[in-house]
Amino acid sequence: MSKRKALAQLEEHRRAVREAENRISECELAIKSATRRAETATSPLSDYFEAVAAGERDGSKAEEERLIEECRRAQEEAKVNVERAKGELRGAERGAVDRQTAEFEFANKHRAELIEELTERAEGAGDRLLATVREAQSAAGEWQTTRAEWSRLLERWGISPAELPQVPFTAGWQEFGRDLAPLACGVKRDPRRFIPMPASLVPGDWSEFEPAAEEQAA
Repeated sequence: MSKRKALAQLEEHRRAVREAENRISECELAIKSATRRAETATSPLSDYFEAVAAGERDGSKAEEERLIEECRRAQEEAKVNVERAKGELRGAERGAVDRQTAEFEFANKHRAELIEELTERAEGAGDRLLATVREAQSAAGEWQTTRAEWSRLLERWGISPAELPQVPFTAGWQEFGRDLAPLACGVKRDPRRFIPMPASLVPGDWSEFEPAAEEQAA
């Protein structure tokens, strides 16, 4: 399998699973709709008998027979629709299982390719994250320096600096420096924390950041 194709094909399998699951939902709604129609198929005939019994209309043998025949046809059609919807639901469920199985088997069969692609993606995401944070930290410093210069000059000119905006995201900017620091309490911090993947799978020699054997045993 060529590079960068495994994830794309996995997503195709997942899309097929989602479509199959959506089809199940559609079939479930179709069953409810068909069931409601089946339940209301006798309503015109029932309404006719009710009106006659209430003296609101005269009974008619011909009208009664017509309504009975219409009721029979409506019931038969509704029953067919219900059975069709139930059958389609069973088929959709089987189709979903097949697609889920295909996704599972693909992920297992192409595990090595998926790990390779995801590793490259994770390392790239980590690099972009670090670059963005460092740029944000630099921009924050420039922002603060520029604001401080404005404040000094405004005061020299006898103008209140009250109109100057307060430092936004103060907590976040302070966190940038702490998060990027290679040391924490004098201990070297594992650079892999910036890479969104299992630390044990990050390429390279990271033995200096691995727990000692006695710590793992404990």
